[in-house]
Amino acid sequence: MNRERQDIDQSIIDELYAYFSDISIENNLNLPTIYNEDFDQFVDYSCIVRDKISDKILTIIIYDKDDESISDILNENAEILVNGFEKYYPKKRSCFYNGWSNKTKPTSYSGKNWLCGYQRYFHPVMKKQMINYHKRNPMTDTDREFLVAYLKVYCGIYHLEKKYLPDIARQRLELCKLSPFAPNFPIDLNPATTLGGSINFSNKPHADSCKKGMMESIIFKQRKDKEYTFCNYYAKIEFKINKCCLIFQDGKTMHGTKNTGNHEGVGFVNITKSNLVCNTEYTDNLFRTVNKK
Repeated sequence: MNRERQDIDQSIIDELYAYFSDISIENNLNLPTIYNEDFDQFVDYSCIVRDKISDKILTIIIYDKDDESISDILNENAEILVNGFEKYYPKKRSCFYNGWSNKTKPTSYSGKNWLCGYQRYFHPVMKKQMINYHKRNPMTDTDREFLVAYLKVYCGIYHLEKKYLPDIARQRLELCKLSPFAPNFPIDLNPATTLGGSINFSNKPHADSCKKGMMESIIFKQRKDKEYTFCNYYAKIEFKINKCCLIFQDGKTMHGTKNTGNHEGVGFVNITKSNLVCNTEYTDNLFRTVNKK
């Protein structure tokens, strides 16, 4: 979680444990299951999407009308978090999604997107996979309001993952124990290796470099009365982002946020990157590199 050398203040960690102790992880929802079909489907209700052939879970979506803790977390913290990203974090370049230069980026990439941690991408000139570390401004560590909001959102996503996908949550925690990247933060609060944030964002259909078998856990907030849509392209399903919702998406299945114009919505994601959940000379070198920056 914390990629900087400075430890997070213990009072903040204590505040997080107290905050989440009031959010139940008892799952009382009986979600309906739908399957991918040969025709387009449009979903605006909480459900599980499974593959018609393999029965694999492709997407789970839960709206805040079925779990108010989703909107509680976002309404309290989302604006603080977006403002902090604008202030402290470098914006990701479009080539992370399309391998093109900024001058020729397609219209399917729009909005702003930030990352805390490492990102693998295809370099448009060198024509090979690259890894880049997204270093935040050191002033972040002195902004307590931002840090608390940041941690409440991303730890909140994992807290809700424990509620709805406990097996995945346990696996994410075990995978994190293989990595040297988070020695200064309690990984039981959030063992994701990489955190992303976006505003007014869309991207082309893509699969991610997350660990196979893991879900991307994403929390969304519709900030204006405008169309905001997440898509599972393999399943041919569009999910309407109405107010606040939580999505668990199989990272290896083609997905993305649809380009619907200036929707002004925000999204935050927990990811477990496949190249970070191991303890090797390679990851040790990456960690040492981070500490030198």
